[in-house]
Amino acid sequence: MSSFKKEIFVTSSDIDFQCKMSITSIMEKFQEISGDHAKLFNVDNKTLIKNYNICWFITRIKVDVNYFPCLDDRLLIETFVAQPKRFKQDRYYIIYNEKNEVLVNGVAEWCLYDIKLNKLKKFDELKNLLMDSTEFNSNLKSNLYTRLSVDVSDEDFSYEYQPRVCDIDMNMHVNNVSYGKMIINSFDCNYLSKNTLKHFEIKFVNQSFEGNIIKIFNKRITENSFYVVGKLKDTNIKIFESTVLYS
Repeated sequence: MSSFKKEIFVTSSDIDFQCKMSITSIMEKFQEISGDHAKLFNVDNKTLIKNYNICWFITRIKVDVNYFPCLDDRLLIETFVAQPKRFKQDRYYIIYNEKNEVLVNGVAEWCLYDIKLNKLKKFDELKNLLMDSTEFNSNLKSNLYTRLSVDVSDEDFSYEYQPRVCDIDMNMHVNNVSYGKMIINSFDCNYLSKNTLKHFEIKFVNQSFEGNIIKIFNKRITENSFYVVGKLKDTNIKIFESTVLYS
């Protein structure tokens, strides 16, 4: 199975208040290299939308951090994909430092979406397009994601957020990275300066749009782990849920 690798640098736009690469910047780098890899096989979003009216989107993402890269670090990011299932496909990510040490591991669950029919597309319906043009690793086991579903109360309420123009992606939905920012913003600088993020996982449940008001709840599960969920204010519909672990 061939993987795709790309050298990147940590710039001032990638870092948080501690001059470390933010988890949302890591999410952005994962999405960028996914597009670069897919483009090699002409199955990137721009090509798929133009020719087939379908697009990729993420339903889950999981990130495990050994060490956070810092400002001006030179990094190597690698990605490869597993054999697709009926509706979903896992894509893996690894970030290395200059010593070839693994700093970050990640995996995202990608799906194909039929824009015109407004439904998921089966991978086996696109054999000629995807299966014959892209290499997959059939030896990778299906990735296990955390089972997420925790009851929250008014005591767990953190804040409200209303997505604006800069939160909207090419499909006119709120971008996944914006949800990552909502999750991290449910913690304050004091806590983040004393604790290091080790595990970050999001399940994207429903779409939200510009102008929606999302209520963010942050519930402590153990001393260092949290369940963060976003719900529409008017309907209480769950938009995303996540687990976050610090050390």
